[in-house]
Amino acid sequence: MDKKTLKDVADTVYFNSDNAEFINKDGYITMKHSGEEKRVLLHRLFPYDEPEAYISVLDAEKNEIGMILNLNSFSGESLTALRKELHR
Repeated sequence: MDKKTLKDVADTVYFNSDNAEFINKDGYITMKHSGEEKRVLLHRLFPYDEPEAYISVLDAEKNEIGMILNLNSFSGESLTALRKELHR
C-alpha cells in the first residue's frame, strides 16, 4: 500500500478574485467558481483579531471547499457580498 502525504488528503483551494466571484442571491451568498454556481456558507477561522482574514468557505452540507486568505483579494460586488454575509 502506498503512503499518502498530507497534500494527498488535504489539498486546500484558495479563493480570490481570479478564480471566484461571490454574490448575494435570494438572501444567501452564492459563489461562482469553475463554471459552477452554488450557495455557500462562510466561517471565520482563527485568529479572531483579523476578522477579514482566514475565512473558510463551506458548501450547503458544511463541508469545507476552500478558503479565503484575506477579503482584500476581492473588490466590488464580491467584497460587498462577503462583508455583508460575515456581518450577518
